[in-house]
Amino acid sequence: MDKVKNDSRLVIGIILIALGVVLMLETMGFMTLSVQYYIFSWKTFLIFIGLVLFANKKRKVSGIVLMALGFAFWFPAIFGVNIRFHQVFLPLALIGVGALIVSKRGGFKRVDKQFYFKNGEKVSEQDIVNDFSIFGGTRKKVDSKQFKGGTITSVFGSTELNLINAEIDPDGCVIDVFNTFAGTTLIVPGDWVVKSDVLSILGGFNDKRMVVKSELNQDKVLIIKGIVIFGGIEIKSY
Repeated sequence: MDKVKNDSRLVIGIILIALGVVLMLETMGFMTLSVQYYIFSWKTFLIFIGLVLFANKKRKVSGIVLMALGFAFWFPAIFGVNIRFHQVFLPLALIGVGALIVSKRGGFKRVDKQFYFKNGEKVSEQDIVNDFSIFGGTRKKVDSKQFKGGTITSVFGSTELNLINAEIDPDGCVIDVFNTFAGTTLIVPGDWVVKSDVLSILGGFNDKRMVVKSELNQDKVLIIKGIVIFGGIEIKSY
């Protein structure tokens, strides 16, 4: 994880240095092109985020999709093609979201009504969550005593997962979340340690628990990773 963070920071640093150099050249009159018009745009922002994701081996597909969307949205302006923005926005957005969903398939598969991790380890269906909602909402309660995590995918919808009576598996617990124009609420015990490795693009991650560090159990760690675009993840407790 440290290596991933360092790679991402390296890419961010290189991008900022490059932007600074280009802006300086424009300010000093060495460039006549309106660089700021192209740099300070949400289309370019998608490309930059894609580059940062591409530096992460586990998120290369997501990075490629975001970079492709950024270049696609810039294509008409750069090459003078007479295509209006509203004509291509929805199709490209749907293609991009679909590609991201495909790339975010869970770390387990279902074979003959049984779940298996990619390493071949058999997993009980009661010990994982595999939730998908689109244009709607779901509410689930998990009472597993060896909860291993799973995947939550929500597109224009919402998901509420109640883990109050669940116990984390000693081998670890990871929930992979993908939200687009959607929200996910996780209700967890107050003594759980919740760690986030979530990339938020115009979204957020919010732990609303009144956490007292001395009451946290370091043997109960829930790791949340994934991508949130125009959405949010909220952690709550009773």
